[in-house]
Amino acid sequence: MKRCINIDWLEIFVLEPADKELSAGFFMHEGFTVDIRAYGTPQYAEMFTLYRDGEPFLEIRRNPLSKKSKGGILHDRACHIRLTNNTCYKQSPINLLRTFLVKFNYTLKGITRIDICLDFQYFDYHQNPETFLASYLARKIAKINQCTVKAIGKDNFYEMKFNYAAWGSKTSMISTKMYNKTLEIADVHDKPYIRQSWYECGLTQDIDNTENKQIWRVEFSIKSDAKKWLKLDNELHEPTRTFFSMNNLLMYDDRQKLLSVFMSLQEHYFHFRYLETNENGKTKRKDRCKRVNLFRLNPNDEIYIPSRMILSKLPTRTDKMLINRCRKIEEDVSLPVWAHESAEKLRILLAEEVEELNRLNNNTILSDYYNKSTELSAQEMKRIYEKLMIESAQFNAN
Repeated sequence: MKRCINIDWLEIFVLEPADKELSAGFFMHEGFTVDIRAYGTPQYAEMFTLYRDGEPFLEIRRNPLSKKSKGGILHDRACHIRLTNNTCYKQSPINLLRTFLVKFNYTLKGITRIDICLDFQYFDYHQNPETFLASYLARKIAKINQCTVKAIGKDNFYEMKFNYAAWGSKTSMISTKMYNKTLEIADVHDKPYIRQSWYECGLTQDIDNTENKQIWRVEFSIKSDAKKWLKLDNELHEPTRTFFSMNNLLMYDDRQKLLSVFMSLQEHYFHFRYLETNENGKTKRKDRCKRVNLFRLNPNDEIYIPSRMILSKLPTRTDKMLINRCRKIEEDVSLPVWAHESAEKLRILLAEEVEELNRLNNNTILSDYYNKSTELSAQEMKRIYEKLMIESAQFNAN
């Protein structure tokens, strides 16, 4: 069964180096073509796109409007970097990003969002995606997990056809979409690099004429809340979850890894069952209804799901803002002694709570992580370092 796996969105949170400002002017001096937006964002004063070989390469948002040094909430050197959509469809987008980060000495703090998509004509068990979606909306089958759903289609009076469905809310750590990608490209915005990826994967034989092939997409969007991956067993019967890995770029840096992540996500978040009734006409319990097999999982594959990195809760921005506010009250000589003392007591209590939460949420999980996978991580990091040195030389040569 021919299918095409790709990253469709990748955005990361980084810190600029302390010894220089990586502004639009800096990158112009480095030889990039830079497209500067006339206005920033609600969080950043500057936003611009870097071009390589005449194509958009990545987008940078920098210069926080709310800086910690001025009582704000963002690190003074904080910025967000997003790969442009065409860069996501390159052969090794993660390695292109890593090379850029190393060359300009950025510090990676985390993944803000990554979208992984699989394009195909039919499911692995030969179901037609349009027929499957119609069965779901007609309540012949039901979905496990993600109860919020939105569907889009066309009603021509005689029949209604749906070509898009999305599950999960705006605040969901994972959101899921299924839609007709051929139709979207034809109706909304043509993307030649996507058609090129279809051609290279064998989904179409004619790169310039894809409208006669109905290619569908299932896409998972992983947000910044996903801090770690857990191994999942017995999902519907006393599920158990054990730590597997931190959520980082290592999880997504080649297509085989992307496919493994996708298959894990679909097993949990694209899980459908036939709506079956028992002898008295009532709907069976969901764990007793037959599963709808869509994607073929290898017998030895294990299932992993992303998880928030919390035991109770994480320190919030409000906690940190209150601590800073208390410190300012302590330093204000115009205020009475009782105000200084009260602010000091509150600051100490808040600081102790934040420290304890950080200890619980970091040390326990990280020690478990390193105990289980230090050797693998070292080997992986050595491989990445060697790749980076080669690609950095190529990057500089260009």
